[in-house]
Amino acid sequence: MFEEKVVVGQYLTNLVILLKKLSISTWVYLVSLLTSCFFIILALLKLQTISNAVSVEIYSQASESKENSISKIYADVGGAVKHPGVYSLEYGQRLARAIEMAGGLSNKADKIFVSQTLNLAKLLDDGEKIYIPFEGELENQNSEIQNSELDHSNLVSINNGSLEELDSLPGIGEKRAEDILANRPYSKIKDLVEQNILSEGIFNGIEEYIGL
Repeated sequence: MFEEKVVVGQYLTNLVILLKKLSISTWVYLVSLLTSCFFIILALLKLQTISNAVSVEIYSQASESKENSISKIYADVGGAVKHPGVYSLEYGQRLARAIEMAGGLSNKADKIFVSQTLNLAKLLDDGEKIYIPFEGELENQNSEIQNSELDHSNLVSINNGSLEELDSLPGIGEKRAEDILANRPYSKIKDLVEQNILSEGIFNGIEEYIGL
């Protein structure tokens, strides 16, 4: 420990002697150099601070822009409302708000559908389609579907129908029924005319009663 102190003291003594030997011009140069280094360090620190501030500002603007881009949604409201159309709503709005912006329900709206099926508390998605049926509209649609299914089930199949079923068609006797059976299968009912199995007039008389 004592030897280390002696060595350090010797170095300090040598350093003092060296500094005393320096000329005034050398001292001026050293001071200028240290001053320049000091100001360079200050400038770098300030530049770093500005850079950080700019980065924060850019991030803040980007975040704000992203928030603005999803702050608005659009919904298409149609059917039994007073003013159908496309409406702009705040993000997070519910279906009730969209109907309200469309002027509310019209007097012809299906009240049962609205009360039993429509979820007015549903959160809206961007680009959502909202349709309010008119009174009796759903019943008519269901009736048409049922009638269509019923009509289809009563059709006589020209590919699978029996001789008796084909013979029961208006204007079709046993001979024509046998001709229909002999030329199966068919890709369309119009094949009966195109393959000269039935005349155009007879075909027109049974067209609504037959299927594939």
